[in-house]
Amino acid sequence: MLKASSWSVGYVNADGPFSSKSLSVKAQKKILSKIANRTVAHHFISDQSARLLDNLYKLLKEFYTKKEAEKVVKNIIKMAIKIAVLGHNDQFSPADLSIFSKFQEKLHSIMLSVVSFHQVDFSYDKLYLRKLIGETENLLTNLIASHLTEKSVQRVHMVFQYLGATEFLDFLFTHGGGGKQISNSMKKLIFDDIGELLTRGEL
Repeated sequence: MLKASSWSVGYVNADGPFSSKSLSVKAQKKILSKIANRTVAHHFISDQSARLLDNLYKLLKEFYTKKEAEKVVKNIIKMAIKIAVLGHNDQFSPADLSIFSKFQEKLHSIMLSVVSFHQVDFSYDKLYLRKLIGETENLLTNLIASHLTEKSVQRVHMVFQYLGATEFLDFLFTHGGGGKQISNSMKKLIFDDIGELLTRGEL
């Protein structure tokens, strides 16, 4: 069976150059985006990562509405799948790969920081964390801007808006967000998942 990354039909129609590889990439992104959910995610990411997404959904429901929690996690899955499709089909330029590497480093720093804030009392640094989150968002939007639609870029902004909200971060680390309080069992699940992924080198 021919792979999209190994062949390309190139001819010119009325609308300009046609590339079957480009068409295949677009089709993959569109189809996978439409079926993106936590169940489908298990087929594209590790079991540990999928469990983190499941627990993130439960956590978000404790602060946001069920509909908002679903939308955040669904958008995370959509973006992860689309970026994986782009990478699989060699769509990233050397400059893109440099941005992606910096994005991974920033994401890793965020995860190390939140685990540390959880483990060490009174270590929560809101300004530092929000700065990291903002820098990570900028890198991701720069990475996808030339490859995906404006709608996809807005999905990224939505995810970071919810996960990086001051009230949500306070809720997570100080029980002070919106007068709500996170259960200790839920916190343990989330940070245990993150810690395991860090140990495995998946974050």
